[in-house]
Amino acid sequence: MTKGSNNRNTGVGFAPDKDKVIQLEKKPAVVSFILFSSEAHKRLADHFLDDYHYIIVHSSQDISKIYSKVVYLFVDFIDRNIILEAETETQQIKRETVETIRHIGGTPVVIYRLHSESRNLENGKLNSDKLNSIQSHPTFRDLSANNYVFSIDKKFTEYQRTNLTKFLEN
Repeated sequence: MTKGSNNRNTGVGFAPDKDKVIQLEKKPAVVSFILFSSEAHKRLADHFLDDYHYIIVHSSQDISKIYSKVVYLFVDFIDRNIILEAETETQQIKRETVETIRHIGGTPVVIYRLHSESRNLENGKLNSDKLNSIQSHPTFRDLSANNYVFSIDKKFTEYQRTNLTKFLEN
């Protein structure tokens, strides 16, 4: 297959019934939350994926398009340094997306982009020690414990790229 994305408009449905069995696809998904950054996210994904579904998530309805076993979620740096929203935030689309992927049995891999302190990560590091939200946010802490959290400035290290593809082996 060729590199790049193939978008499909059907999916698992948001918050499926707990008795409903969902057949997840082996073909991974790449998710963006901001249209403006979508091309940069696809270029980064092309560095470690040959073929994937590409989805932009703006609302809960968009989450229903995600039906892949492994989902790479690109989150860009913002001034408040919020990667996954807390329960007290008004908008919780990133957190809701991660929780839905976990609920259906998928693996959410969060890639935090444009974090300048992640520019020169030492070998063996997937993310920057300076990201305090990783330890303070319960969902994020759990994802990090399973090596599902990556932070970059504009490109991946070779170590990160190798680890990003390990999720596809199962």
